[in-house]
Amino acid sequence: LDATNLNGELIVSGTSTAADVTIAGAQGKNDVTFNGAALKAAFIGQSAADKVSFGTLAATAAATAVTGAGNDTIIADATSLTGSLSVEAGAGDDVVELTAASTTTGTVVLQFGEGTDTLKLANNADLTKANLTITGLEKIKVDSDAMFNADQLSGKTFVVEGTQANAADTITAVGTASADTINLSGLSMT
Repeated sequence: LDATNLNGELIVSGTSTAADVTIAGAQGKNDVTFNGAALKAAFIGQSAADKVSFGTLAATAAATAVTGAGNDTIIADATSLTGSLSVEAGAGDDVVELTAASTTTGTVVLQFGEGTDTLKLANNADLTKANLTITGLEKIKVDSDAMFNADQLSGKTFVVEGTQANAADTITAVGTASADTINLSGLSMT
């Protein structure tokens, strides 16, 4: 679906169950919900505040969201993902929300632009088995517990924010069996 010349809002809900779905967003605000059955789902936005929901990603899915300037929100359930989720968010205060990521072994690449960007994680998110790359991120929002490999956090600078409902929110950095040097001095908890 090519809506690049549409000068207004685009709302797409429950896209086709086709194996390959690509949506080129409108010039105005876009609100796109992909059907989780798509094996290849891609959204290319422009410069408005876009919302892209991938739903529950199929295990071998390749999901991509490229957004321009604007305060964008990208939502995905990556629980059983062995494929890939790639987000390239432009300037703006962007949010990537992983509504579930408990057994993700796939590739997750999150590239954020200028702005105050947030990775919002579901309760008990475990990204230790994921091939995770994060650039340009300022804040990680944890709901109860989140686990990362030490190298996913070591030497990085993030504000880690818990939920107000659970004063015992934790973030865990898991090392390897060998002697690791883990530097979490760049993390600040709020």
